[in-house]
Amino acid sequence: MTEDRIITYFAIIDDLLNELRLREEPQAVISNSEVLTMAVIAHIDFCANYSKALDWLKSFCSHLFPKVPDKSTFSRRLEKLLPYMQTIILKLASLPQVDERYYLIDSMPVKVCENARIWTCKTLKGELYRGYTPSKREYFYGLKLNALMDSKGLIREVHLLEGSRHDIDGLANMSFYSVESKEIICDKAYKNYLMEDILKEEGIVLNPLMSIKESRYEGEWIEYAKRLYRRLAESVFSVLKRFIGMRPYSVSLNGLLVKIYTAVVSYNLYRMWKMNLI
Repeated sequence: MTEDRIITYFAIIDDLLNELRLREEPQAVISNSEVLTMAVIAHIDFCANYSKALDWLKSFCSHLFPKVPDKSTFSRRLEKLLPYMQTIILKLASLPQVDERYYLIDSMPVKVCENARIWTCKTLKGELYRGYTPSKREYFYGLKLNALMDSKGLIREVHLLEGSRHDIDGLANMSFYSVESKEIICDKAYKNYLMEDILKEEGIVLNPLMSIKESRYEGEWIEYAKRLYRRLAESVFSVLKRFIGMRPYSVSLNGLLVKIYTAVVSYNLYRMWKMNLI
């Protein structure tokens, strides 16, 4: 990662955290903005390997980060930002002032371990975290990430649920902030006529994929356009999986959650840089 990108990422993160008015710890030698920037670098360039990222920062970026903490201190500082991660994601994705008409909602599994190693997993416990992916016809053990995306591929809102929970539960938890009077395209897993009617009263049009036998089927070309638009989610999740890591590891559930949320923040910054939105 170039020095210009690091400085740009830090400036954006620092402005967002200052807007939230987070209290800095009196004994802390580095700020919350520096901690989150270091985490973003780790997710983008080191596949969420914090140890390698911190060693690289000590060796090559000492002029930008004079005091790089050890991994234990860094993880504790990052975990304290967990209550603010949802707000940071929302404000970050809202920075480009572009009027969106269409949005997209989809889910992806976040595997913590392989099925054969479930009994040794200490971060998550119980059958509640065992989920199933119909498209791949396979079970997984971990969390289910529900994401609301705009047409630029930026993730506006994220909710993490247990792996066995249905996609409708993730839809029910969405706040849909700043998405009023918009259309949201989704797959068949989010098809629920009652939910569609409730959201319609709030000015939000939920438009899932429909089969020809459905009463709300809109025609072959419209369904084709929706399937074409949904390909955006596949490209978003392919990059996001790399930022999360093949098997995200943490000794606690909160540590796992903050790692996934930080990966989303990293993805949005990466996407905005690539599309010249910052």
